[in-house]
Amino acid sequence: MKPTEEQLKEIAEEHEIGMQCYFHFKTGELISIPDMEDFYDGDFEDWEDDIKKVEENEDDYYLFKKKGSRDSYRDMEAFVETVDDAKLQDELVEALNKKGPFRNFKWVIDNSGEYRNKWFKFQEQQRVEYVREEVEMNEEEFLD
Repeated sequence: MKPTEEQLKEIAEEHEIGMQCYFHFKTGELISIPDMEDFYDGDFEDWEDDIKKVEENEDDYYLFKKKGSRDSYRDMEAFVETVDDAKLQDELVEALNKKGPFRNFKWVIDNSGEYRNKWFKFQEQQRVEYVREEVEMNEEEFLD
């Protein structure tokens, strides 16, 4: 069984807020739990049952990988190519080429008016596509 389109979107959204997503191969159940590396307070009480379920049946679940910083950087570069405002495009290219490209890009985008929303929409599409590609690259695991 493969994830539905809605589940692909949910996985992408959960990753964005620091969650790990596990997909049950046979039932299609999706379990999201905090990524232990991203949550420092260590209070996982609300997720204890799900954590236990996944740990006890690890081979029945597929853990979706989160995007790395290189992938996120490529997304920013790809977005810059879609910007039809030459001045803004130049500012974004400059932001990406300076030290601290993520912070610089964010600052320029946050002050870009309508392009801020375009960036959020583009970023969401890229996250979903990343999850979709992961399913395609590991299709054998989902079809067994």
